[in-house]
Amino acid sequence: MQSPATLREKYLAAHELNGLTVTVIGSPDVKRLGLSGLGLRETKNMFIIKADNNLNVSVPKSGCRFRFYVSGRGACELDGSLLCYAPESRTKKLLKGR
Repeated sequence: MQSPATLREKYLAAHELNGLTVTVIGSPDVKRLGLSGLGLRETKNMFIIKADNNLNVSVPKSGCRFRFYVSGRGACELDGSLLCYAPESRTKKLLKGR
């Protein structure tokens, strides 16, 4: 049986992430560490984040770790490698066999 935290991460990974507040908490590029803002758009391999300074920043999913803030649910951390799917197919792939 999976722990509640693992289940929560799995369901968040399958969730629509655009519009959530996101912070980069792990990255091989130290310039991206701590980057925070609104998730504007995503592709299979990238997040576009509207940073607090109003600039749109592209962040690769692979190799990064993110903290997402869900209204009324708190924060959840996810490894970017869990998210490396096209957004429209991620739900099917991650929840398959549930």
